[in-house]
Amino acid sequence: MTTEEKHAWCPMDPQLAGDQRGGYDALREETGFAHDPRMGWTAMRFDDVVEILRNPAVFSNAAAWEAIDPDLKKDERAIPLSLDPPEHTQYRNLLKALFRPARVATFEDQAREKASRLIDALVEAGTADLVQGLSDPYPVQSLCTFLGWQDENWADIKRWSRELTRARAAGNREEADALFNMWRDYIRTVLEARKVEPREDVTSWLIELGEDGTVLNDEQIISILRLLLVAGHGTTTTAIGNMAEYLAQNPEKQQFLRENPDKLPLAIEEMLRYDAPQMAMPRRTLCPAQVGDQHFEEGETIWLNFLAANRDPRAFDNPAECNFARKPNRHIAFGAGIHQCLGSPFGRMEVRVALEELLKRTSSFRFAPGGVQTRASFPHNQPAQLDLEFVR
Repeated sequence: MTTEEKHAWCPMDPQLAGDQRGGYDALREETGFAHDPRMGWTAMRFDDVVEILRNPAVFSNAAAWEAIDPDLKKDERAIPLSLDPPEHTQYRNLLKALFRPARVATFEDQAREKASRLIDALVEAGTADLVQGLSDPYPVQSLCTFLGWQDENWADIKRWSRELTRARAAGNREEADALFNMWRDYIRTVLEARKVEPREDVTSWLIELGEDGTVLNDEQIISILRLLLVAGHGTTTTAIGNMAEYLAQNPEKQQFLRENPDKLPLAIEEMLRYDAPQMAMPRRTLCPAQVGDQHFEEGETIWLNFLAANRDPRAFDNPAECNFARKPNRHIAFGAGIHQCLGSPFGRMEVRVALEELLKRTSSFRFAPGGVQTRASFPHNQPAQLDLEFVR
C-alpha cells in the first residue's frame, strides 16, 4: 500500500461511515490532510482547521460554493455563507440583529412548549424513536416560529434539507438542482404572500429593509431564507440526537445532570466538542498555500473536518473522554473566524431547552431492548434512528 493510498479519504466508505468518530480519529493520527480524488482534501487537525478558518483571503468560501453549485448565480447561492468579504461582512452585519441574545430569549417559552409536547408523546409511548419524535420535528418547528412561518410543512423542510445536503455531497447536480428549485418555489410563495400582506416576521423585515438604505432583490431574500431554513435546524437536530444517544449510553452522566441541572450548559459544550454536529465545511484555495507540511495549489478544495478537529489530542486532553467539567473548552463545533455560525445562540437555546425538558419529564431513558440504533454517514454525523425506552 502506497503512502497516498494509506492517507486516502473516502467519506462514503462503509467502514468509515460505520464509525465516523473512530474512523476520523485514526485517520487524523496518520495524517493531518487526507485526499479523495473527487472531493479533494480533508483537514482534520485542530490547529490546521483553525488556521484555514481564519484566513478567508486565501481559503475562500465563495470559490468553494461556486465549485459545488457552478450553475447558480451569485444571488442564488446561500447568503452570507457562500460569500467572501467585503460582501459577506455587509450581509452578516445586516443579519446579526436576528440573533441578538435578547431576541433569542423571547422565543424560549415557545421552544419549550414545542419540546415539552413532543417529549410527553415519547414518554406516553414508553418506547419510541427519538429522531422521529423529537430531534427531527422540534428544531424545524421552533425555527418556523422564529421566522414567523407556519410549521405544518416541517416534514417537507426537513426532507428537502437532508436530501439537498446528501445530493451535493454525492456530486449529484441534477438532483441537487431539482431540490434547489423546490426550495426556491416554496420560499417564493411565502415571499409573494408577504408582499401583499406583510406580517411581523423575518420575511417581511427583509422585504422592508429598503427603508434604512439596504435593498435586497427577491433572489437575495430567497437565498437568505433558504440558508436560515436549511442551516437553522440541521445542526440542532444532530446535536440533540447525539446528546440523547450519549446520555442513553451513559446513565451515570444522565443522573449527574438530573442532580446538577446548573451543569447542563457546560455539559452541552463538551458534548458539542465530543461529537460535533457539523461534520465539515468546504474552502477553496485562491492561490498556492502552505498549511503545516501540506502544500496546496490554487483551486484545490479542502473540507474542514470539525468532528476530527474537535477530538484532536494536540488541542484537548483526553479528547475521547466526554468530560462535563472541561474548562476551558475551545471547541469549534460552530466554526471560527468570520463564518462562525450566526445562529449559534438560537441553536444553543434550543438544545438546552430540549435536554432540560427531556431530563425533567423522565426519570431515565435508555436504549430500547430489541430497538434500532443506527447512525447516518457523511455529510451527516447523527443518529438516523434512535429507539429509546422512556421511564417517567
